Amino acid sequence: MLLLTIKSRLNLTLRQTTGLVESLLRLANVAWKVPDSSTICRQKNTLRSSSRYKKAWVACND
Repeated sequence: MLLLTIKSRLNLTLRQTTGLVESLLRLANVAWKVPDSSTICRQKNTLRSSSRYKKAWVACND
């Protein structure tokens, strides 16, 4: 959900969003894994639909 929000707010593609989050985590020395764009696209269908986030969910093939 966080990645979709960042994607929507910064008007980025999913690949750009995952790269940005990976870079931020690396700078913060946090060893968390960021899901790839195909995983995010698959998981977005399980999230409850909300008009507030609809723009981020429109296209996953960016």
